[in-house]
This record gives sequence, C-alpha cells and structure tokens, in this order.
Amino acid sequence: MKSFVMLGQSNMAGRGDFDVPLLTHPRAKMLRNGLWTAMGEPVNPDHAIFEGLYHSGVSLAPQFAVDFCEKFPEETCGLVPCAHGGTVIEQWQPGETLFENAVFQIKMAQKTSEVAGFLFHQGESNAHDGKFEHYEERFETFYEGLVRETGLKDVPFLIGELGEYLKDAYLPGRPNDIPKNFPYVNDMLKRIVSRHPNFAFVPSTGLGCKPDKLHLHSAALREFGHRYFQAWLAITDQTAQ
Repeated sequence: MKSFVMLGQSNMAGRGDFDVPLLTHPRAKMLRNGLWTAMGEPVNPDHAIFEGLYHSGVSLAPQFAVDFCEKFPEETCGLVPCAHGGTVIEQWQPGETLFENAVFQIKMAQKTSEVAGFLFHQGESNAHDGKFEHYEERFETFYEGLVRETGLKDVPFLIGELGEYLKDAYLPGRPNDIPKNFPYVNDMLKRIVSRHPNFAFVPSTGLGCKPDKLHLHSAALREFGHRYFQAWLAITDQTAQ
C-alpha cells in the first residue's frame, strides 16, 4: 500500500458541500485509529460535519486517491488525515500538538504502508497582516522536523497555491480581517519549492470558491485533487530518472 499524508488547514481538510457524488474505491483507504478502513467522505473531519460555516466536508484527497488507484490497478492507496482548519504555520512547529499528531499518524501509517507523498495546503491564516513575514523560515523548520522524526527525506511533497479569490474573502463579524497578503505567501511557497527537488507546486488557477471567498467549493476540490495527482506523477517521474 502507498499512503499519502494530508497536512495544512481547511482547504486540505476540506470544506466542500456534499453536492457532488461522494467518492469511493475498493482500493482506497483512510487511516482511522491506526487501522485502514474504506475511504469515505469526509476523510479529514476536523470540525462538525453537517452544520456551521466551517463544516468538515469534501476535500481534494479522495479524488487524488481515486486517480492513483485508476493509474495503478495493482496498488492500494491510503490517506492519512492530519489537517486542521484555521491553523497557522506556527502551530505546525516541532513540539506543537499538530506537528506531534502528524508524526504519530505517519509512524502508524509506516507500520503497514509506504508513505509515498505529502499533500500540503496551508497559508491562508498566515496571510493576514503581521502573520506572514517569517512564514518561509517557519515552514522550513516544520519540514526539517518532519523529516528528522519520520526519516522521509526524499518523499514527494506537494504544495497547493492559495487562491486568487482570497482578495475578496469575508469572515463573519471580522469584515476588515482579510488574508490580503496571500500573494506574498504564494511567493514564499514557490521559493520553498524551488529549493527542494522532491517538492512540487500545484496551481489553483481558475478554481472556484464558496460564497465566503475563503474555501474552495466541492467541484473545485475535485479538480484540485486531479492537479495534485498530476503533480505527484511528474515529481515521481523526475526523481526516478
């Protein structure tokens, strides 16, 4: 089995509404309580599922898993959910709860699978004024710690681009609190990718969002999942040469 780790905040965990056919596949699994179980959405339930503005829902990872299974008919794909909505990169530093949980989940997955990639999407919460200046260094500290704790040095690491729609984001009760610095975070993410041969940048060009202008809608998440998989194929082909 090849497994893939979901890291980041809400657009990785998934806030898509259940308005698209939910994905299943006989060879797609997700990690629950240390055991592999049949993949079902939501894969990464970090919030209430059916209620609230920021409910857990459809994410990009199931489409990635289905694409993987269709491309490799002899393989099984496992998803390892570790993302959590609303989090800043400071919460993913070694010693912090989300980092330590991710390491624990990865080590559980390593017992029964080969971790073949990281699916990362995070940065909206760091795109607010005063929160993006040290993003690049803190990401590197996060990644260095992840490699140190898991030994997964050369595994493909896919970073998704923050959406252009963020310029119009609306947070109820916080009308002036807009992640307007997302272009700077995207620039930093691109520089990070350029320094690591096992990294790939996944563009979000043209992807649609929910009315809050903060979260990708379900159809966009399906397309993003396709793009993540194509990026993974490209980086694995490159590193195999």
